[in-house]
Amino acid sequence: MKKIYASSIAVLDSNVLTGGGTDVTEQLQAALDRVGAAGLYLVLDGAALVRGLRIYSNTVIECPNKDCGLYLADNANRPLLRNEDWSMYRLTTRNISILGGTYNHNCVHQKQYLSPEEFPWPADFSPSEGIEEGWKHFVSLFEFYGVENFTVRDVLFLDQRCYTLTLGNFKNALIEHAAIEMLHHMRPSNQDGFHFFGPGKLLTMKNIRGCTGDDFINIAPDELDSTSSITDVLIDGVVFEDTCQGIRMLSKKNGRLDRVTVKNVTGTYRTFGFSIIPFYLGEDFGNVGDLYFENIDLRQIPETYHYTPLTFMQLGGNIECVTMKNVRFHCPVRNSTVFDIGRPFHYVPPEMTDEEVAYYNLSDSTQMYPMGWMPEKARPHMGSFLIDGLTVITDSKADAMSIFELRYQIDNFVAKNIQIFRKENAAASGDLIKLCDEANIGNMILEDVFAEKLRSVITAGEEHRIDLLLAKNITHKNGTEPLRINRTQIGSSLISDVNSL
Repeated sequence: MKKIYASSIAVLDSNVLTGGGTDVTEQLQAALDRVGAAGLYLVLDGAALVRGLRIYSNTVIECPNKDCGLYLADNANRPLLRNEDWSMYRLTTRNISILGGTYNHNCVHQKQYLSPEEFPWPADFSPSEGIEEGWKHFVSLFEFYGVENFTVRDVLFLDQRCYTLTLGNFKNALIEHAAIEMLHHMRPSNQDGFHFFGPGKLLTMKNIRGCTGDDFINIAPDELDSTSSITDVLIDGVVFEDTCQGIRMLSKKNGRLDRVTVKNVTGTYRTFGFSIIPFYLGEDFGNVGDLYFENIDLRQIPETYHYTPLTFMQLGGNIECVTMKNVRFHCPVRNSTVFDIGRPFHYVPPEMTDEEVAYYNLSDSTQMYPMGWMPEKARPHMGSFLIDGLTVITDSKADAMSIFELRYQIDNFVAKNIQIFRKENAAASGDLIKLCDEANIGNMILEDVFAEKLRSVITAGEEHRIDLLLAKNITHKNGTEPLRINRTQIGSSLISDVNSL
């Protein structure tokens, strides 16, 4: 592998924060092209102004410090880095490492997207009907398709125009000690973080922080083609710094999302913390296997916009198993359901105004869905939802707010070691668990619950069904009625140690 210092072949007189200087795209690209897939170790020992670079297999780009890196020239409208030989389905590029430095996309002076004629997709890309990528190529800060052995370490991303890092069709990707800083919020516009499209497997993200104007992490296996899968994902250590939207996972149709672990997530968010739904309307509800979440502590802050439902976690569609451990949710700034479980589609919140629809250019969007829409016969199916360890602390802002809303078919709902504390100014209102919209629960198991100043621990109507209800060691303090299920269809029940104080 040949090693080259960028300062030996180009004038590095730019600035990673403010830009300017000499455009050295041709010199750096010529060095990359000469070596090609034989391998190049490029040391960016300064700040370079470029219009975007295309890299090959066996490329390492290293920056000695955060004042070194790349700044995108005005009106370049391209990724700072992408792979030359890219493919949606073949692994065409191997062994890419981006180590250290700052990469500034100069978002104020770039377009959000181009037409595929202006900026072609990989030649083997055939977008699903109705998705925006059919007529838009969003401009990412980094964009790679068809990569095996991909590493990003200790990188600072600045001012992404649309997606920060788009990685599709990958195997063995590692992103660690990376940060996204959004110095300029372009409105209206997606300024997302890390986007992953299938097919993909073996993705590890560790110690990631930052702010985005849309999703911070988006894992979307079959969003582009309805068939690809992503499996074996570890996300460990995420800090949201006032990010608009947190972690989204989208399984649309036949592609599968499976074996995903998310641990140690903290910080502040504006719209939602987690959204795991099929998103697009239809009779398909996605294909999700096992998801695991542990040690989650997030705080709401006032939203930037509300064309997306404002929740802590949306979770719906066809999902086999979700397990959560040690979740904390303190002092929400608005009244919205904490866990919205079973609803499979994004919807337009009722408070959305016509003026906002016009401002955000949503009038012709394929994503403007009516609240509560469902196909005539098909329904989503969740296998198991288990949560062990939940602490919620709320005040009067959460009056009448549900902690869990359950919809449609859920085979097993298990909630253990739950503490709900309501402050002195809070009214006794809202429910811990509320059954809605055709909720049909197989086994509902509640153990070791303390619920303060809630109307009830469980509320359900005559149209709802619970095959087996197991409730024990439930303490309901300063509420109305612990179990409001007198008219609910219950197959059998085992209820013990349910106390009202």
